[in-house]
Amino acid sequence: MILVTGASGHVGNVLVRELVNRGEKIRAIVLPGEDVSMFKLDRVEILRGDIRDRDFVIKACEGIETVYHLAALISIMPTMKKQVRSVNVGGTENVIHACKVKHVGKLIYTSSIHAFTELEPGSVIDENVSFNPARTSGVYGKSKAEAVLNVLTAAREGLNAVVLCPTGIIGPFDYKLSEMGNMIRLFATGKLRVGIEGSFDFVDVRDVVRSEIEASIKAKAGEVYILGGEVISIRELIDILHQLTG
Repeated sequence: MILVTGASGHVGNVLVRELVNRGEKIRAIVLPGEDVSMFKLDRVEILRGDIRDRDFVIKACEGIETVYHLAALISIMPTMKKQVRSVNVGGTENVIHACKVKHVGKLIYTSSIHAFTELEPGSVIDENVSFNPARTSGVYGKSKAEAVLNVLTAAREGLNAVVLCPTGIIGPFDYKLSEMGNMIRLFATGKLRVGIEGSFDFVDVRDVVRSEIEASIKAKAGEVYILGGEVISIRELIDILHQLTG
């Protein structure tokens, strides 16, 4: 059986659907009260709880061969520092501990491109760039960097764990409405009146999910992979939306 944390999120629900299509049986962790209507699928067991609860996570890992740890709290607000760290760092520590206790075969931890040390503008980021919370800006980036370091330490100690770092995830099945999904909806309904200069590397959620599954098969303990797509400026993105919506 496969465990997916953060299963109702953008990557999570697409991953669950793809794994089911491949004949896998899934245990999906969602928060109490979350909408799970997207999981009206055979072979999906819904388990409600909070990854900050260590005992809950240990029980969730009972009989599990592979864990896809996706659950995270995304916020750039300093006032959210405590909550973000408790989920992204504390929750990941609980998952690592549970994988060890229950002898899980493999842990796939999904981090973020923002976990890497920030280099000078124009520099190329690859998997050899270090993780250092002190050299990463923002509450979210720092928390993800710290969590990665914990996962890599566990890998050196014998846990079969790998780290994936997607760039800006975009694509269909965005049921909970990510920030990018919200921006697209605002544009489509004529409510987006202001844009900014700049660009970002965007990756399709379906490519992320395929990479997650490939990593569970091929990636070795302690390896780190960036999941990138294509650099698109905000202006280009708006132009594409304009062509689609008229």
